[in-house]
Amino acid sequence: MDTSGWTAFDGDGRFDYGADALKKKWKALHAGDLEPWPSDESLQEAWRRFHAGDFAGAVELGLEAGPEGHAV
Repeated sequence: MDTSGWTAFDGDGRFDYGADALKKKWKALHAGDLEPWPSDESLQEAWRRFHAGDFAGAVELGLEAGPEGHAV
């Protein structure tokens, strides 16, 4: 997928969930879709990028992960 023209969302760091912050916020962030917590660290990073607004980076990592990463 060509994501070279995608623009990242600038949330001024408000949606950066580094280290354990993503896991702590996971239930609230995914209350609507009930996406399960990913055990794979690269998928966790894909979701971090997604929530931070780096959609192109999230898609890239999600696709690399295979079928488990398609929700990203």
